[in-house]
Amino acid sequence: MIFSELDSLLSVAEKLRNYFSAGGKKEELSVAGRFLRLFEAHGVHRNQIPRLLPDFLSLSDVETEQSLTKALTNEALDFSCDLFSVRRDWIDGASDQIYPLHDFYKQPSEFREFVSTIASNTKTNPLGMVLRAESEKFEDTALIILQEGVAFLGETPIYRYHICNNWMDSYWKSRAYLTACIAIAWGIDFYLSGRETDIATVRMYNEGENFLGCGANGVYSLKGARWYPEDMALVPAKYLEGINPEVENYGIRSALELWLELESNGFMKTGLPYNSVRSEFEAALSSI
Repeated sequence: MIFSELDSLLSVAEKLRNYFSAGGKKEELSVAGRFLRLFEAHGVHRNQIPRLLPDFLSLSDVETEQSLTKALTNEALDFSCDLFSVRRDWIDGASDQIYPLHDFYKQPSEFREFVSTIASNTKTNPLGMVLRAESEKFEDTALIILQEGVAFLGETPIYRYHICNNWMDSYWKSRAYLTACIAIAWGIDFYLSGRETDIATVRMYNEGENFLGCGANGVYSLKGARWYPEDMALVPAKYLEGINPEVENYGIRSALELWLELESNGFMKTGLPYNSVRSEFEAALSSI
């Protein structure tokens, strides 16, 4: 009897652990359920889905989950995953990761190609958001989220998102490459705003396992105090703010040296009017 009760308690504990480890949002959805969740999370009501997928679904198909299950084809699922840039493994129920992740640490040239492609394809103004937070742990503390307009329902824009992760904001080398990516985006009129947020929010999106759920307001619906990420490419004090100085200011010195190297290679051109940017960074380095 005691062992039976203990097993029962362990079972409940395991269920609670799974529930809370998923942020209290663990759901066992069918493929049709995940399909509906995908559209709803991006601001599309189920009755609007056929307007975006006229070659695949009708209003009667989306009336119930049962009718949708019968109507869904691999082609419809692949089209929908591509439309919102989500992983097919997620919609199949084989993975918890919704969004693919893009890592451009030490890869500014690849980022330029990536962001330029999005800018040329978006049906809305090219915009994005840089989230950053503080953490006492050795972990990612910043994210770039790129927004791409893929359609309109009436006058309401529909977006998909691209998550660029692997940024430890306080580490000098990561700060330099993050700044270069921000400058590259601004240089092609892909405007990145900034939000100072909590580390829990960065963690929530860092692995691509949570919908951004921004709706018609897009990335501007993300919460946090506003900051200006482009300033890191323009003002030495802003660039160095929060960087771990390390021993004998090694982190500060290295950050400035790498900024100057990346600038020499053309990766710090924001297109913003600002006089003598390089000379100010050189002066900051000389002062250490």
